[in-house]
Amino acid sequence: MLGAEDNKKLALENPEIYAPVESQVTDNSVSRGNELNEIRIGQVLGLASLEVGRYSQEIKDIIDWAMYNGAKSTDDILYEVRFLSNMLGNNPNEKKIKTISRYVFLANERNRIAKEMERLKE
Repeated sequence: MLGAEDNKKLALENPEIYAPVESQVTDNSVSRGNELNEIRIGQVLGLASLEVGRYSQEIKDIIDWAMYNGAKSTDDILYEVRFLSNMLGNNPNEKKIKTISRYVFLANERNRIAKEMERLKE
């Protein structure tokens, strides 16, 4: 077993192996292609990490919907998703991501139809 002095010696001799990992500070901003946001939203919705890729389009639609509703940061998006999830409740026959995705689709369609109706009135 190596002691502290041995570890220091090895680190000096092999800096490429023992280089310290630099932490990165994020500004909690949101971009549509951010995979970390997708993973965090997937966790909130109870998805396994391997399932996040399968539901990537649904998660992106949810992010767009949350941003349309005023979310400016990742925390805002997570709040909107949790709020919507609690509002819709649990359906034992369907995954939470599917229920929320369907709601988001219908909300977007409602907004599109309302805009189209307003345009026709003019």
